Amino acid sequence: MSNDSTQLLKAWRARERLSQAEAAAALRVSVRTLQGWESGRPMPYPDVLQAALTRLARSADPFLLAQSDFPRQFAGFVDFIGAADLDNALRRVTKKLERLLPSTRCLYGDRYFFHEQLLRFTHGTPDGIAPFQLDISDPVAVRAAQLIANINRVKTSLSAKAASRLRQIVIGDLKPGCDLRQLEHELRCATHFARKGFGVMHADLEGLGNFDLLIDGPSGPVEVECKTIAEDTGAPIKHEMIAQLFDVFVRSVSKSRRALVTESGVFSLVLSKRGDDCTNLVGRFRDALESGTFEGFGGNDFSIAFTPKPRWTELLKAGQVRQFISMRSLDLDFNAGNARSFTTVDGFAVGLSLQLHKPSELGSRSVDVIKGAADQCTGRKPALIWLHFVGAIEEDFLALTQLSSDGRGAGLNSIVASALHPDATPTGATPTDRSHVNAVKFSVAGSRIDKQPALAPNRLIVSAVTNSAPLYHVPNQLCRWPLKIDS
Repeated sequence: MSNDSTQLLKAWRARERLSQAEAAAALRVSVRTLQGWESGRPMPYPDVLQAALTRLARSADPFLLAQSDFPRQFAGFVDFIGAADLDNALRRVTKKLERLLPSTRCLYGDRYFFHEQLLRFTHGTPDGIAPFQLDISDPVAVRAAQLIANINRVKTSLSAKAASRLRQIVIGDLKPGCDLRQLEHELRCATHFARKGFGVMHADLEGLGNFDLLIDGPSGPVEVECKTIAEDTGAPIKHEMIAQLFDVFVRSVSKSRRALVTESGVFSLVLSKRGDDCTNLVGRFRDALESGTFEGFGGNDFSIAFTPKPRWTELLKAGQVRQFISMRSLDLDFNAGNARSFTTVDGFAVGLSLQLHKPSELGSRSVDVIKGAADQCTGRKPALIWLHFVGAIEEDFLALTQLSSDGRGAGLNSIVASALHPDATPTGATPTDRSHVNAVKFSVAGSRIDKQPALAPNRLIVSAVTNSAPLYHVPNQLCRWPLKIDS
């Protein structure tokens, strides 16, 4: 690129008061490409600069994201978070996921959906989507774009100190092992109330309380605490550790230099305590597998056993794959586990059945989350708790909605009663007053919830709809403020 072209590009950006990210969006190139042009690298001038003369349109509705406005939104997001911090976080997560086998990678579900979409927004896609462009036919891309727009919208309403807190939260949640879906839920909740015309203040970011939102509704101020129920919420073992165990299992049994697999069968890994309480669980499990002898490796933390399945080998050698899959799906040893992995080695079928020390009950976990959320509120104003279920746990949530719709007080109704009713306090314990909670909302991503039976008007649980997904609204009949809040 000539020196004149370089200076013209810089002058144009200065005249329009654009950051490098905003200029890259207008030119439909990556920030790195723009930086190269400004340092003197060749540029398809004047066509590229001519494209910059067409300014991008803004949506008239602050809660809607026009496809043409996305480049500007993404550029603003990059400027707010910082290109270097974003690039560092994406590199770390990409490196982590690349090390995983595909069968292990799927355990994370959509936890890293935002990272994957950021890479596409930044570098474009092999099928021709340019950098800084949004493919509105891709629902995951639209979901990520919605989160970007929500972050941009919220940051403009915050004080400088609160905006800095928001930036640090985003950077922290983008790190490997963290989960951005909690922030996504909180911002969706804020959008839900704002679209209804309520005033919304981000109390936690502004340092006004431990709860998330303070909304100014028709009946006065209401405190709102938003929680996500994910795979790891209150679980006896984290999905991160399950993924590590499954990865170790597949890699260990696949090492041809070890005479570990000589027949088909199921390895049963039975934990005696919570995963986090087991000393070096992943390392000791690897050592046990690669040694071929399981005595003494688990100690008081876990035990390992192997159950041969000669029939599996016979079916595979005969090419009867469907019969093998059917038999495996009914096998008691393989399906006894709370989580399972499977691989084939030299014609042998080998499974891992991970059995937890106690069942993971979604209902009891949800009760604990509601109690914690209620206690984060001040108790001096009516409060609303909003639980959103994400990831693999969605199926369990749908089962709870079926229980709720049968009219017998089970499912979601029972969860709310167990969390908020004074009689639910354990014997001998001092009752905790949670009568400030007006209602609890339950929501889940996806459209499958629409297929649940319709709810009768006289039921305790009532249906409602947010801007992005259906939800259920369960009022607390014992609330000392008998208001009707957003039902």
